[in-house]
Amino acid sequence: MGRPAVTEGIYVTETDIAGANELLSQEFDRAILNREGTCVRAGFTVTEAANGKVRVYHRSPVSDYSADVYPTSDELDEERKSMTARYMTAFIAAGWYVRQRNSQSRHTDLLASRQPW
Repeated sequence: MGRPAVTEGIYVTETDIAGANELLSQEFDRAILNREGTCVRAGFTVTEAANGKVRVYHRSPVSDYSADVYPTSDELDEERKSMTARYMTAFIAAGWYVRQRNSQSRHTDLLASRQPW
């Protein structure tokens, strides 16, 4: 990750990202990516965001459209929304401050922080 992101004097530290990863890892799987960065196992991803927050979202493997059966876009969308809601519940239970973003889009995510907004 390198040095912390800086926005208006507020830092996202490696400790914040590690804390979010540790919290979610107690109940959920992390997304696994291959060398090219393609998701090969569904799960959560935590990245740095602005203003001392971390961004959390759910990733799913790319569908194999040559297979006989594969998830539809709507099924993948429902999985992302469902898992994002579960991640949010875990953060709130642990005392983090959380906001859901893009709740009406196919790529909903969370902003989480240990500090009040």
